[in-house]
Amino acid sequence: MNRPAKTFKYPVNFLRIGNLEKTLLENLRLLPTERQQEVLDFVQFLVQGQKVKQSPNESSESSISPT
Repeated sequence: MNRPAKTFKYPVNFLRIGNLEKTLLENLRLLPTERQQEVLDFVQFLVQGQKVKQSPNESSESSISPT
């Protein structure tokens, strides 16, 4: 199993939005295509989880009919 030679730990103040995106892209490009696909699958899983968490509130509000 291939593992990165070094694990990078960034201080919280380094991970501003622009730097976070840049760091993610730089690291993503280092991965083989199969691993990039795994990262994409995981991100889509996280996004779907966010939608599911938001759905109960939205659906209960939208299902209430005015009286």
